[in-house]
Amino acid sequence: MMKENIEIIMSCLFFEEDKLLSDLLLKNIQTDILIINQCNETFYKETPFRDKKGLQHKARILSIKQRGLSQSRNLAIDYAEGDILLLADDDEVFEDSYPETISKAYERDTKADVILFDVKSNRSERHLSDKEMTLGYIDAMRASSHQISFRRLSIKRKGLRFDVTMGAGTGMGGGEENKFLFDCLRKKLRVEYFPKLIAFVEHSSSTWFKGYTKEYFINRGYSSKKLLGTFLGMFYIVEWSIAKYHFYKNDMTLIRSIIYQMKGLLFKH
Repeated sequence: MMKENIEIIMSCLFFEEDKLLSDLLLKNIQTDILIINQCNETFYKETPFRDKKGLQHKARILSIKQRGLSQSRNLAIDYAEGDILLLADDDEVFEDSYPETISKAYERDTKADVILFDVKSNRSERHLSDKEMTLGYIDAMRASSHQISFRRLSIKRKGLRFDVTMGAGTGMGGGEENKFLFDCLRKKLRVEYFPKLIAFVEHSSSTWFKGYTKEYFINRGYSSKKLLGTFLGMFYIVEWSIAKYHFYKNDMTLIRSIIYQMKGLLFKH
């Protein structure tokens, strides 16, 4: 069997093209990469580069004037060339072994359409289990976009896209990666988890999280409806609000957090 090609798809705002080669080395990129650069121009550039091991790969930059993380990821899926695509942001540094880790996972499970991996950050660690497992809807709600890889053809055959009404740039908060995984499961794709570290994420600032504000909770209510529907979304809002109260208790009361989330679930469109 011919080895499947891995390609990173990365969304950026105002990527500095003149720093491309140094940035690729800094992030330890060891595969092909497609960068969707949201800026004020429209152009395409392709650059060969060598990684730290001396292996040659291809970096492509597609600059667009449109805004929105989900929209840029959909565009990346359309223009990607790799057999296996790995979602990434511009705040990641990859492990030396990430190409081998990803290849090994797909070679071991040839029927997997989507595989999630571990990532660490300066805030937390995304570790779903100590064992390999098949993911369901509850597990998918705990995932972050940095963990997600998928077979490009599996996603395109099912016509799957990121929801453009969710994610950074929409004013509706996050959750687009969880909705994407939900849609994969609804389309009967096989979603797996492989407990191996592939990257470290340096969280500095967020384009959508500005603290536990009124807007944050309204957006959470909206995303709960997008994921679970109105009825189940209501139950989830109450359960989440109680379980996570220790995170936001200095900014919002429990009752108000639930009220704002219900407002987002019922009235935000």
